[in-house]
Amino acid sequence: MNPGAIVTRLFLLVFCLSAQVAAFQFTSSQTPPTSPEAARIDQLINECRALLGKGAFEEVGQKAKEALTLSRKLEDKVRQSRSLNYVALSSFHGGRIEEAIEPFKQAATLAGEAGDQRLQLLALNSAAVLLRTVGKYEEAFFFNQQSLALCRARQDRVGEASQLREMGNLFTQIGDYPQAESYLQQAFALARELKSPRLEHSILNSLGAVSGALSKYADAVAWCERAKALENVVTDNPSRFQTVNNLALIHYAAGYLDRSAAAWEETLKLAQIMKVPLAESAVLNNLSLIYALSGKAELALDYSTRSLTMLRQTDRSPSSEAKYLYPRALANRALGLENEALNNLRESLALLERARLFSLPTETARAQLHTTNQHIFLEAIDLLTQLGRHEEALEIAETWHARAFLDLLTESRIDLRNALSAEQKATEEKILTDIARVQKELWQPKLSSDREVVLREELKKAEARLEGFQLELHRTTPQYASVKYPQPIKAAQITKGLLLADTALIEYVLHEKKSFAWVIYNGKVSAVMLPPWKELSPLLSEYRTETNAKITSLTAATAATKLNAISQQLYQKLLQPLEPHLMGAKKLIVAPDGPLVYLPFETLVSQSTPTKTAYLLERFAISYTPSATALLALKNSPTSAARASTGLLAFGDPIYKAEPASEKNTSPAPTLNATRMFDLRNLPYTRREVSEIAALFPRTEQQTFLGAEAREQNVKTASLDKYRYVHFAAHGVVDEEHPARSGIALSAEANSQDDGVLQMSEVLRLKLNADLVTLSACRTGLGKLLHGEGMIGLTRAFLYAGADSVVVSLWNVNDVATASLMKDFYKRLRQGLAKDEALRQAKLTLLKGKQRAWQHPYFWAAFVLVGEQQ
Repeated sequence: MNPGAIVTRLFLLVFCLSAQVAAFQFTSSQTPPTSPEAARIDQLINECRALLGKGAFEEVGQKAKEALTLSRKLEDKVRQSRSLNYVALSSFHGGRIEEAIEPFKQAATLAGEAGDQRLQLLALNSAAVLLRTVGKYEEAFFFNQQSLALCRARQDRVGEASQLREMGNLFTQIGDYPQAESYLQQAFALARELKSPRLEHSILNSLGAVSGALSKYADAVAWCERAKALENVVTDNPSRFQTVNNLALIHYAAGYLDRSAAAWEETLKLAQIMKVPLAESAVLNNLSLIYALSGKAELALDYSTRSLTMLRQTDRSPSSEAKYLYPRALANRALGLENEALNNLRESLALLERARLFSLPTETARAQLHTTNQHIFLEAIDLLTQLGRHEEALEIAETWHARAFLDLLTESRIDLRNALSAEQKATEEKILTDIARVQKELWQPKLSSDREVVLREELKKAEARLEGFQLELHRTTPQYASVKYPQPIKAAQITKGLLLADTALIEYVLHEKKSFAWVIYNGKVSAVMLPPWKELSPLLSEYRTETNAKITSLTAATAATKLNAISQQLYQKLLQPLEPHLMGAKKLIVAPDGPLVYLPFETLVSQSTPTKTAYLLERFAISYTPSATALLALKNSPTSAARASTGLLAFGDPIYKAEPASEKNTSPAPTLNATRMFDLRNLPYTRREVSEIAALFPRTEQQTFLGAEAREQNVKTASLDKYRYVHFAAHGVVDEEHPARSGIALSAEANSQDDGVLQMSEVLRLKLNADLVTLSACRTGLGKLLHGEGMIGLTRAFLYAGADSVVVSLWNVNDVATASLMKDFYKRLRQGLAKDEALRQAKLTLLKGKQRAWQHPYFWAAFVLVGEQQ
């Protein structure tokens, strides 16, 4: 948890508006009065500025409204704008934040119409900061974009750096820390170039907060030390507040609760000196949390009461108030007041649900709302389980799991192709072409380091333009306003309508205190306590290390023995405690949590002797889902209900480069590392794989693209919605930090605008009607893992595009073994088996086959089925 995020944000609000007051002192003398009325207005505005400095906020409001009335009579837009700014500032300092937003918006519009861009920028930025404060992130981002464009148009580089900082702070607030870091790094580079100590100091502190949130504690300390070094130049209380607050955050993250408490006590005094109730209440809340975690429950409750009282006297965002209730719940629970604690947590979760309505509508931003507040969900689950209310605990888990996925799955059903204007289509195409051009050059093997740095910066900017375009589209397209998002499923719906008679659903939640699993089977919900995360983490790490190692016929037996020992321990901790509730089940649907997404449960070993290894695969057909609600949404999807597609569309054996036959490698391991994509080799067995699968279908029900024809353009122009099965046999490209860059590597075309990789953003533009998409490539099931939300990557992209289910891989796969597995899988599908059972039988064929090396799970277990299993 990052309790100081609230304080950091409130400080930035104070800093921004304080800076605006200083700016008014500059702008107020720019247009000399031309009449007695204008002179009177200027006098009133000057009085507003003086009264604001004295803290006489109500008088500021009265005089500003008088100035506004006179300005309207004169039809003087500049003076109207200045007056409105002081009306807004009066409301803000009085704690009426919602009331302050509209005057700032009006001030920005009037200043723009009058051509006073400086005043327009001040009002736009203030509106954006206040919108962030009340949790309206989409609208705030829109104002930030306007401000940034205006700064760049007037070549205001200080303003540009400030806006980049504000956009970084917005992404910090919503928990998208990598994106925040990107904006802040751009802002810092510009501030250094401009030699602006105050701006530098502010950005350094923001970078410190982000580094702390990313667990880069050494970096966080370094940023704070650099900020402290500027304190002989930047000496005001707001700046001091920010620096000390960041130090408190770092101490808290490192587990030094006493040091963090001492630092926050200092910030409390500064907040009181600055007379900013919002900042004071936030610091009180942080101290409440520290005391609750330190076992001082009564003191924590006292601080919580003070902080909530102050907060509720102001306008506030739902997500902020949700955070304030968490320390109170901890204190009440410690004092044995479980019902009060549960009420606090339920109120907190209801506020987070409200906050979702105003979140920035990107997948990461929506996901981060729950990820950054995971402690609230986990505490509620833990308390409900302690009270024996297992179905309610499961419903909280469903509220937490994969909510961004559900939102975007619903929105993906909106067909915008005919809603976009020609200009919008051209803009989108231009951005995508720019991204492809940069990617194409980045993947050149002989690229210089200097050129790579330039290109990576270009790529970041192009991706930011694409995100901005998509956000603007979301804001202005009427279809989005009428979307009805699915609500988390209730336990009764899971037990009575979702599952077949022989199917059990297992949902996991990992927690540092203890972990949880629910088994839904035979019309009932059973809850089981499991070991804490710290006991599971080392085993899962060892498992990933073993499955990521290259296996040969010489090392397979020894490696299998080692992996099976790990798998047996994982079975004992994750599944054996559930066995009493699985009697008679033949199919399992697993909703994993956190790093469990890396684990194919088929490989768990229930029994191991020198002559026999009993894998879970031999007992169950297993599939995976982000959550029970997600599974219901996929079952009820329009494409699933109106399935009219038949046959197979397949792409295979892409040409990456000409190479001698002697160099061909049957065990490729391509990936995108931190700096460059590794050299891709051709995959000869993918041609055989596609050809043999296609032979299972009538000629009239199949279309294949092989070799040079397996290129991006053919994917984008094919009638994808006609096919029930869509199959890619190629290299996978995975970027776990930037999942939007992940994709399927297809035939390279030297003179094409495409970069040769079908990436996530391009997949989202496809129109599928597929029962199944198979990504027969390396590591296609990986992406960016967010606790609670799950894996963001190619799997979801194809589900959004219209697939009911996707088969993906969890590690690098062997070319020959994969070709054999896929042929067997499709053969069994053609025989009428359900997808989960067909994949199970294909895996058993490899496990029980003549190739002894293939008995190692590395060869048969990498591919998993996600989504609808029937």
